[in-house]
Amino acid sequence: MSRADKTLSKIIYEITLDESNSKVVQLKVTTLCAQRFPGKPLDPKTAFTTDPHIAFVATYRISQRNEVERFPVPGPAVKMLK
Repeated sequence: MSRADKTLSKIIYEITLDESNSKVVQLKVTTLCAQRFPGKPLDPKTAFTTDPHIAFVATYRISQRNEVERFPVPGPAVKMLK
């Protein structure tokens, strides 16, 4: 059984912009999830600081080097995407 407490989680987004053109060059997503232990109450104030917790970090680097042109989406596909 998982000790992750899905009722107490936190997601942090960090966006890095290129100073020359204000385009996004990096997106970092940190997901924090508190852990619960039998017999120990979970304190939301310390869940992500002094108490054990789970952290997932994903970093996406966005390149403008090989940008692709916009393409027309076929009518049936537009209906499916709505």
